[in-house]
Amino acid sequence: MTAARLRWYVPFAAVVLGAGAWLAATRGWKAAALALPFLALPLAVEAVLRARRRDLTEAEGEALTDELMQSLLKELPLEKYVQVFGPLHWKHWVACLHRRPDAQRELQALLDEAGAGPFHVRKPLIEKILAIVEREPDLKRRVRREYHIQLLYMLRPVLFGRDLPDPAAKHREWPLIYERLQHVLARHAKPDDYYLVGDEVAEPGHMIELRNPDVLTPAFLADVQAALKGWKNAWYVILELEFEGVSPDLDPAMLTVWEDHVDEAWDREQARAILGSRFRM
Repeated sequence: MTAARLRWYVPFAAVVLGAGAWLAATRGWKAAALALPFLALPLAVEAVLRARRRDLTEAEGEALTDELMQSLLKELPLEKYVQVFGPLHWKHWVACLHRRPDAQRELQALLDEAGAGPFHVRKPLIEKILAIVEREPDLKRRVRREYHIQLLYMLRPVLFGRDLPDPAAKHREWPLIYERLQHVLARHAKPDDYYLVGDEVAEPGHMIELRNPDVLTPAFLADVQAALKGWKNAWYVILELEFEGVSPDLDPAMLTVWEDHVDEAWDREQARAILGSRFRM
């Protein structure tokens, strides 16, 4: 691996190994082993990228994205996702079964047995949880959407945190864009409507957890895009749409806002149907 590659891989590996050490100290080495497979993620992606050194056409870029996603799927299959990340979403899984009370009670009993964290969840229990996921269409759709979004989160630092046009400028640009986003949010939302994440990450990005669907309008997106223009690096803002408080039937949703386009990972028609007049996109 070249020195340039090490610059983006070493911080990633340090995070994984640090998490593994913490888990070993607090939960034991068996729990720590859950973190180790993620070390292979950037290496798997790097192997694919090495085979594609020349500039790509749009079609080739889409094919490469699919290839990268397949590499990630091998590193984080659905079973491991449910074990490691499931506890973050369990309350939403139960809530989305409100029309199926028997299935809701069945799932709740399994989650109660699983406990508060992923490191006590035995494989037979995971298999029973997955069986309910596969059996219940609303839950299956929700879990699959969460899984897809998590995969996108994990690919992002590997794809966008490397080969920046101006790496030296990135650290200077981050707080300036953060301040611009604060002003945008102050114009369009109340403090309880959102959370602007204040931690700088390896890739040129910011994240906003949006809780009020009334804020999500074309005018709001246009102002976010305006905040991303004029920088040496290509920046984006992740909008994590956390509208479960409006309806438990809403699937997880995420928009990635760039200065000239928006990548969507959500069911727009479902949101329109459930939100009604509060859907303003």
